[in-house]
Amino acid sequence: MNDLVNQQPNASKDQIFNQVVGEHTKSTLTYGHEIRRVDIFITQSFRNESLKMLEEERSRRQAAENELKNMQEEMNGVKSTIAEVLKYIRAQNEANAIETFDN
Repeated sequence: MNDLVNQQPNASKDQIFNQVVGEHTKSTLTYGHEIRRVDIFITQSFRNESLKMLEEERSRRQAAENELKNMQEEMNGVKSTIAEVLKYIRAQNEANAIETFDN
């Protein structure tokens, strides 16, 4: 149906709909299901909007994952720095203990 819309830009939605499902006189066609013009055209619009929303959400998710990765790397750097500081403090405490013991 979208191909027909693209091929016939001057055709109305009713004309395109009639080419796809055939001429009718009622506003609702029933072929085991209720099909209305508005359902087909709104559905495509809704699909496009849904795909746009999905892509935006994927983009936000990727940004959040990147931020999380950066925060984890930063946290690992902080842990490493704290470990070095603790190692230095322990060495200083041991040196002070030995000095005190010697006196």
